[in-house]
Amino acid sequence: MKKIFTLFAVAAMTLGAAANELTVGDGLSYTNHIPICGLYADTEGTMAQTIYPASMLADMNGKKITGITFYTVNQYYVSQGQGNSSDESDFINFSGSTYQISLLEVSQNGYDVDAPAPVTDATPIATVTPIQGDYIVNIVFDQPYEYNGGNLLVETTLIATEGDWGQTYFLGEDYDLGENVSYSFVDGNHNALNFIPMTTFTYEDVATAVNDINEATTVKSVKYVNLNGQTSDKPFNGMNIKVSTLSDGTTTTSKVVF
Repeated sequence: MKKIFTLFAVAAMTLGAAANELTVGDGLSYTNHIPICGLYADTEGTMAQTIYPASMLADMNGKKITGITFYTVNQYYVSQGQGNSSDESDFINFSGSTYQISLLEVSQNGYDVDAPAPVTDATPIATVTPIQGDYIVNIVFDQPYEYNGGNLLVETTLIATEGDWGQTYFLGEDYDLGENVSYSFVDGNHNALNFIPMTTFTYEDVATAVNDINEATTVKSVKYVNLNGQTSDKPFNGMNIKVSTLSDGTTTTSKVVF
């Protein structure tokens, strides 16, 4: 696991939580194993797990999680307006690899250092194919996940690949409180790490989650807004905010990538 210079503290502040968002992991370290292992993105079965302590997620207790975002090292350069770095490993440099994202609330706090083993029976919640050249991995869940205040395991498992791989590094935090809170299965090896990836959770109140809208309410119109604030009836390439206007006059928003 590598340490990164302290200016990442500024990046962490820039990427801080907004309304209905919670960002954890201070971004002062980085690794190529967690939360997604691109180093072996050509090997199906490659897996990464993180157990986020309940104390980090208290603001989401009783809410429905609708998505998560992970950040590559180059997210720092973007947030500081410095453009791209010259190191290709600072952004996603693997392609054609599809990951299954699964969640589970667990009682354990971490993994055995001497004989680490994965947690089983997590609930599949989404699939994602990271886009080569991007600086983030944004994951919108197929169904909201109701979070009830426990330690939360997030798992990424490589389920399909075209054989491309690359040594992409993701931001995170060395979380050394006596437990190794991350696990990876890479090239046949089991590893335990004291690393929590920098992660933004998006969430909603249970009563207003998208899937709980009354069945009689229909979508009247949909607009897409890109990162430059431009609006269109059709999605832009890359990150979009999808704004749906419902028949009762209310609106819902979600992050989508095209």
